[in-house]
Amino acid sequence: MNTRLLLCLSALFISPVAIHADVIYATTFPEATNTAPTGWTVLIGGTGSTTSNGWFIDAAQEYRYSQGNSTGGVSSYTGAVSGGFDATDLSDVTVEATFRKATNGYYAGLIGRGTGTNTFYHTRLAGNDFQLYRANDGTFTPLGSTVTLTGGDIYPGGVAYRMSLSMQGTQITAQLFDEFDSEVGMITVNDNGVDALSSGYTGVRAQSPTVYETYQITAIPEPTSAILVLIGLSLLPFTLRRQRSRH
Repeated sequence: MNTRLLLCLSALFISPVAIHADVIYATTFPEATNTAPTGWTVLIGGTGSTTSNGWFIDAAQEYRYSQGNSTGGVSSYTGAVSGGFDATDLSDVTVEATFRKATNGYYAGLIGRGTGTNTFYHTRLAGNDFQLYRANDGTFTPLGSTVTLTGGDIYPGGVAYRMSLSMQGTQITAQLFDEFDSEVGMITVNDNGVDALSSGYTGVRAQSPTVYETYQITAIPEPTSAILVLIGLSLLPFTLRRQRSRH
């Protein structure tokens, strides 16, 4: 067996194995004003419009949550995703969004591995406190330590920040980035208790007024996939040396 054939066979062996993260859903909320974005389901807060409270696409093509009080709202993405995944049963993914909110104590955030209306992982910016929670049937348990923005990192109302929630096995990581895309907060925990969550939908959770400009779900490759590729690549030079020694 010559070197060229070995390289071809090795490529065939490792090519089906994904070692990079794949975006399986992304949106900038291009739908018409006063409609619901395609594939989204309102769980708490109702469907609204520019003249009524709830979740809706506003005139700037942003997903807005508006209420006349401090009631929080939840909206999940349950529509189509690529890569053969089920949007209602996602496990190892990163969810991220660009958002804007008021400067007051109200919050804006993301959820993942959700089931029902009140069970999910939830990261949020509440006032100037960046937080990570696990909610089990409406009981919220803080995970890790709250990061309080201070100095130049204090959130300026109405400015677009980016937030991400990454879930890989028992490792749950939340990150917050300012308008310059500099990280201003990170919380990471190993949540392996009996109440840990394994899979579910992703979405947004916020108080009024909050708008989401973008939303994206990225699948995280399994560690075993990367290991298989590394093993295949590491064996290739050894195999090639053996072939050369025979000639």
